[in-house]
Amino acid sequence: VPELEARAIAELKERGVQLVSLSAESLKSAREFAYSGANLVARDNDTLVKLAINAVQQEGERRLPHNLGVDAAPRPTGAANVFFATDRKAESSPDPNSRFGSQRGELAYGTMRVNLGDPRAAAGAPSGARIEDLTALANAQSFEAALTQAVQMAAAKELFIYVHGYNTTFRNAAETGALLFQDLKFKGVGLIFSWPSDGAAIQYPRDEQEQEASHTSMESFLKVVRKVPGVRRIHLLAHSMGGRVITSALELIARNPAEQQPFLYHLILAAPDVYVARF
Repeated sequence: VPELEARAIAELKERGVQLVSLSAESLKSAREFAYSGANLVARDNDTLVKLAINAVQQEGERRLPHNLGVDAAPRPTGAANVFFATDRKAESSPDPNSRFGSQRGELAYGTMRVNLGDPRAAAGAPSGARIEDLTALANAQSFEAALTQAVQMAAAKELFIYVHGYNTTFRNAAETGALLFQDLKFKGVGLIFSWPSDGAAIQYPRDEQEQEASHTSMESFLKVVRKVPGVRRIHLLAHSMGGRVITSALELIARNPAEQQPFLYHLILAAPDVYVARF
């Protein structure tokens, strides 16, 4: 937004920040020169390129997390239990990985056991990850009762909710959520909310329409979750277009004076596909 950008630039200048601009072509040249020491002298008189070269070189010298020993310990394997809510249409397939498709359906609740796949040295999707078993629960009351029992048995009386972005199938969401909870060594109860993304990159416009239709489903799900007794903290991470689903649902909740008591301990919007002016 030009007006916001102008105000931000003005404020940075007031704070003594020196601003420079660099075209994509100049940046490309800078990277080439940065990785070819013989050419550095030839461009020594170009201040902008010098700044870019220094930045690229510093970036190359910075140690990445996997070089700091973060991934030294083996990643969890085995299986993880995950609660879910989804407004995808249920399919008749006996394969739990195909139980919910990309069409819209009624809001459904359940639990599933997700195999974490083959051993892996770093974070990310492994081969072999899959849903081993899926149990649908009759209604929101049954879901709340099962979740209450899981919280009572958990080492940490906390919930972690994962909401996926666009281009994601139900199976993708289940695997990502389960791996996220395990990699974080989360000791509470993990949940996912899955809206009817098509699971195809080319279907971005369709996913935009589907996420909008899922705002009330997300609102209903959150109203159930926040009532679970014994929960001390609720964390929620939404990725990409999932940010639209959760922020719109929270807006719907906030409109009701009886629901305005804060209930999220952490709200994390990862690479949010949310229009900044609306946010």
